[in-house]
Amino acid sequence: MNKMTNHKMLNRMAGLLLAAAAWGAGAQALPGGERVTVPGPLLKIELPAKPYRMDRDRFEELRGAYQLSNGQTLYLTRSGYTMYAEIDRQGQHPVIASGRSAFVATDLKLKVRIDWKDDGSVGGEVVMVVPHRDLASGAVTDVLVALAMD
Repeated sequence: MNKMTNHKMLNRMAGLLLAAAAWGAGAQALPGGERVTVPGPLLKIELPAKPYRMDRDRFEELRGAYQLSNGQTLYLTRSGYTMYAEIDRQGQHPVIASGRSAFVATDLKLKVRIDWKDDGSVGGEVVMVVPHRDLASGAVTDVLVALAMD
């Protein structure tokens, strides 16, 4: 196993452990029946009050495929004047720019932030809506999930 593959696998394992710890840390029982609630980070997807005006050249710098921490791929594409984001070819979401390197889907199903690092590597985050089935009731609800870019 090469060094890069090992690094990615360790990052994924660390992410899964953090997610599991956060899931179980919602409320912890104390001796005497007291409870302490530990809030997790607030994830939300909102349209910007005023869209950022991104020109074609800037979008061309960002257009392409980005590997996510869960193994999926984010694609940023354009058709005419419309920009799109898509995860693993599961359907395009029209997006608007919300910052120099950030986008929000107009259907509020995802948002993207791309961070260019000084060494030329790319980081960032995708927050997306994912259906979640409650095992006890069988009800399906949407939850927000944050993924890092590798």
